[in-house]
Amino acid sequence: NLFNLSRKNIFFAESRKDKIKKIISLKLDIFIDDLEEVFNEKKFPSIKKILFTKYSIKNSKFSYHNNWTDITKDVLGSITNDDFKYLAENLCNESILKIKKLEKGGNSKIFKIVTKSKKIYALKKYPDLMIDSRNRLQNEMWAFNILKDFNLTPKNITYNKDQNIAIYEWIEGKTINLIKSDHIDKAVSFVNKLWELSRDNKISFHTASESCISIDHLYDQINHRLIKLDNINNENLNLFLKQVFKPLLNNVNEWSDKIILQKNLRKNILRKEMTLNPSDFGFHNTLLSSKNKLYFLDFEYFGFDDPVKLIADFIWHPAMNLNSHHKNKWIKETFKIFEKNSFLRDRFIALWPLYGLRWTLILLNEFRFDGWKKRTYANTNLEKKHALKLEEQIYKANSFCKMINSNKLECPYV
Repeated sequence: NLFNLSRKNIFFAESRKDKIKKIISLKLDIFIDDLEEVFNEKKFPSIKKILFTKYSIKNSKFSYHNNWTDITKDVLGSITNDDFKYLAENLCNESILKIKKLEKGGNSKIFKIVTKSKKIYALKKYPDLMIDSRNRLQNEMWAFNILKDFNLTPKNITYNKDQNIAIYEWIEGKTINLIKSDHIDKAVSFVNKLWELSRDNKISFHTASESCISIDHLYDQINHRLIKLDNINNENLNLFLKQVFKPLLNNVNEWSDKIILQKNLRKNILRKEMTLNPSDFGFHNTLLSSKNKLYFLDFEYFGFDDPVKLIADFIWHPAMNLNSHHKNKWIKETFKIFEKNSFLRDRFIALWPLYGLRWTLILLNEFRFDGWKKRTYANTNLEKKHALKLEEQIYKANSFCKMINSNKLECPYV
C-alpha cells in the first residue's frame, strides 16, 4: 500500500484513557496527535510529543507543525541530497552521478542532476500540499505542455504525483542582473505569444492562481490578506497597518471607486478578453542563454487572467529592478497587444494603486505563520533570519505606500 503500513500496527482505542494505555504498552519514542488534550493527560508518558495543528503556539512544551514535511524533518532530520538522489534515480530509471541544490526557488526546492548517461535535468520538489493546497506540479506541467512549441520554457520529462516531484529539461543560462531594453522586448514578445495562444478555445480553461477576472476579486484579495495580518500580534506590523496602510487603503478605495463608477468597470471580463498569465512573471524567473535567447521559468500559478493584472504585476513585483524607461516601454508595448480589449486602459488606471496595495500585503507574508513556512521550505537558511527579514519587509511595504502617495495614486508610466 501507499503508506507501507501493516494492519497489525494499526490500533483503535475507544476512549482517551484506552489510547494512553496503548501508547504506554507500545513503548513508543514519539507520538503525534492533533489534540493537545491528549498530551495534557496526567498518565501520558514522558516521550517526544508532536502536535499536528494549523495554529502557532507560544511557550509550547512540545513540537507543533501544520504539515507532514515538517513532522518528517522533526523526527528524521532534514531531507538530504542523497534522499533526493534516490528519488531522482527512481524517476529517471538510471544512476545519478551528481546532484546539487540551487539557491534559486522561492517556494519549491530545485536541484541540478546529472545522470550516468551524462544527461542533465532540473529536479523540482514542490511544497507539501498541506502547506499550500494549490497543485503546483500539475499546473506547471500543464503549462509547459501547452507552451512547448514556443521553445522558450523547459520541457516536461517525468514526475511522481505521490512524491510531489518532477523532472524537467535543464536550461543552461544566466540570471539577468542588468535589465536592458532588449530584455523588455523579449518579455513583450512572450506576452504576445501568450495572448495569441489564449484565443485557442481548445485549451482547457482554468484561471491563474489568485486571478482577478473582476474588480471585486481584487478587492476581496486585499481584504482577505489584510484580515489575516490584522490577527497577528506584532507591534511593528500593527503600527504600520494602522498608521500607514489602512488610511492609504481608504483613500485608494475612494479614488478607484470613483473611476470605476464613472467608466462602468465593475463587471467580470469576458473569456475572450482574458490572457494566459504565468502569474509570477518577471526577469527573476528567466534565464538568458549564451545565444541571447531568453527562457521563461516557474509556471506554478499559470492560468487565464485579466491582462491588467499581468501588466501591473510585472512592474509592482518587488523582485523586479526596472527603471522608468523600462516601465514606460513595458506599458506602451503591452497596451498595443491588448488594444482591442475593451476598457483595458481605464481598468489599468483605476486598479493601479490597488495592485500596489495588494503587493504591499504580499510583502508582509513573512509575518504569517503559513507564509513563513512556505519561504523556509525552499530555503532553510532563512530560518535564522526571521527577525531581520520582518524588518526588511516592513521597510519595503512602507516604500510601496510612499510611492503610491507620491504619485497621487496615479500610475506615472502611462
